[in-house]
Amino acid sequence: MRDALFETSPYSGQRKLENLLATQQLRARVEKERQRASSFGDVAKRLGQLKGEMEVENFHRLLPAYISNFVTKVSPRLGIRIDGDLNAAARLTVEADGSWLWRRMGNPGTRLPAFVSVRRDTAPEGVPADKVAFLRPGDPLFDGLCAETIERFSPDVARGALFFDPASEKPYYAAIYSCEIGETTLPNNRNQASATAKLDRRLVGIRWDESGQFSPCAANHLLALLPAPPSLTWKAGALLQNPLEQVMRADGYARAEADASILQQCRAALRAEALTRMEDLQRGFDFYGGDLAEERTELSRRMREGDVNAVKRLDQVKAQQAHLAEDKAFSLLYEQRRSDLLDIVKFQRLAVALVIPDSSPDAKDAYDKNIEAIAMRIAMNYEVDHHRARVYDVSAPHLARGYDLESHRLNGEKIVIEVKGRAGRGAVHLTDNEWPTAANVRDKYWLYVVVDCATEPRLYRVQDPIQLAFKTRQTFTINLGDIVAAAVSD
Repeated sequence: MRDALFETSPYSGQRKLENLLATQQLRARVEKERQRASSFGDVAKRLGQLKGEMEVENFHRLLPAYISNFVTKVSPRLGIRIDGDLNAAARLTVEADGSWLWRRMGNPGTRLPAFVSVRRDTAPEGVPADKVAFLRPGDPLFDGLCAETIERFSPDVARGALFFDPASEKPYYAAIYSCEIGETTLPNNRNQASATAKLDRRLVGIRWDESGQFSPCAANHLLALLPAPPSLTWKAGALLQNPLEQVMRADGYARAEADASILQQCRAALRAEALTRMEDLQRGFDFYGGDLAEERTELSRRMREGDVNAVKRLDQVKAQQAHLAEDKAFSLLYEQRRSDLLDIVKFQRLAVALVIPDSSPDAKDAYDKNIEAIAMRIAMNYEVDHHRARVYDVSAPHLARGYDLESHRLNGEKIVIEVKGRAGRGAVHLTDNEWPTAANVRDKYWLYVVVDCATEPRLYRVQDPIQLAFKTRQTFTINLGDIVAAAVSD
C-alpha cells in the first residue's frame, strides 16, 4: 500500500475541517485546469496527476473501513476475538494457539496489545495509548493477520468453488487475477522487481460460458453470489469438459485484458506527465550546476589565498561538474522513455469459480439479502468514514422502525437512513412503514441507494426522499433518474 495512505495525526474537528477544505480546493484546481485546457491545450498533462491525488486522498479516507471489514471477518477464523467497535477501540483476545501471531510479528517475546483500533489515538478512558494498536498497512499485527490469512486459506481458494447465480440463465466460469505493474528494467539493467517497489496492483475479473466467449467481469462479482453444494456440479453441462484447457485460455485472455485496460492506462498517464517531469529535472540540474559553479569560484579564490583545506573540495566539485552533463542527459532520456519501461511484472490467477443458475424463490431471496448486506456495509462505512459516526443497525423486522440505520455523528447530529441495494439499476420502493416515517422525520431521514452491488457498487444519498416518491399500488416508488439528480455530492 502507498505510504501516503497512512494516517499521521489524530482525527479531530480541526483535522476533519482541513480534510474537507483540502478536498474542495483540489477539486477546484481540477475544474480550473479543465476549463483552461479548452483554451490553451497544454495543461491536460496535469489533470491525470490531480486526479491521482484525489484518488489517494479518497482512499486515505476509506482505508479504515476496509481494514475494519477485513479484521472483523477474518478474526474468528484465526482464533481471535474482537470485542467492541474497531472505530473506537476493541479488546483483542487470542482464544486459540497464538504462536503463529508472535511468529508473524517477528518477535516471540512481543506483548500483544490489549486493544486494537482502525483510528489513531482512540484509547478508552483510563487505558494508556501504548496499549492500543493502530491497525494499518505496515503495522506488525495487521500485516501478520494478512500474511496468516493468505497462507491458511490460499489452498482453499486455489481449489475453486461452486456458486449459485439467480440472475443468470446459463452456467459460467468466473476467474479473478492479480496484476502488478512495474518497470521491467532500470537504467543499469537490473531487474526492477528486485530493485524497486511495484507501481500499481489491481484485480482483474473475467467470465465465460459454454460458448467459449470471454468477457470482463467485476472482481467483486462473486461476493454477491451464493455457495452451491458440489452435488449440483452436473448442472454446468458442457463447461465440465476440458476445464484445464478452458482455464489456460482464460489466463491468456485475462493477460491481454490487463495489458489493454491497466498497463496502457498507466503508460498513458506517465506520458501525459513526462514533459512536466522533464522540465522539473531540467531546472533542477540547472540550479545544481549554478550552485557548483558558484562554489567552485569561491573555492578557487580561497585556494589562491593559500587555504589548503579548499583543495580537496575543489577537486570534488570539478569532478561533479565533469559528470553533470552526462547525468543530466541520462536522467532526461530515462524520464522520456520511462513509460515504455512499464510492464506487467507479475500476473497471477487467484481463483476460479463455477457458477450455475438457480431461479428458485429461495435462491432469489438469499441473493437479494446478499445484495442488501453489501449495500448496508457501504452505507455504514460511509457514515463512519465521513462523519466518525456510531452507526446502529435497526433493520430487524420486529423493530418496525421504518428505516435501517441510526447514525450518531461526531458533531452531535443524529440521522436515520433507509438503505436500498440493487444488483444492477432500477427504481426503489418505500414500503407502507417507511413512507410515513420519512414523511414525519423529513430532513433527518436519508435514503441511501447503492446500485450495481454485484459489479461496481456506487452510493447515491438523498435527503428527505419523500418529495421524489409517487404512489403505486402497494408502495411508494422513486425512479433512479430522480435519485441521481437529487443525490447530495460529497
